[in-house]
Amino acid sequence: LGLLLSMGGKRGALMGLVLLITILGSFVMLAIHGIELQKISLGALFIALGMLVDNAILVTEGMLIGLKR
Repeated sequence: LGLLLSMGGKRGALMGLVLLITILGSFVMLAIHGIELQKISLGALFIALGMLVDNAILVTEGMLIGLKR
């Protein structure tokens, strides 16, 4: 919801979809490799997802600035 409000409809929905696909893909890969979800792996997943979202927001804003120029 925060992405939709701060970035607008299309961009926020796209970021939310990418985030959802990344989370699901991570859980699938953990299951395939037999890695149990423990506190450390869950914390690492949260940190990586935060970095993913932050990077995606910066890239999107950079593209918008480039288009406005």
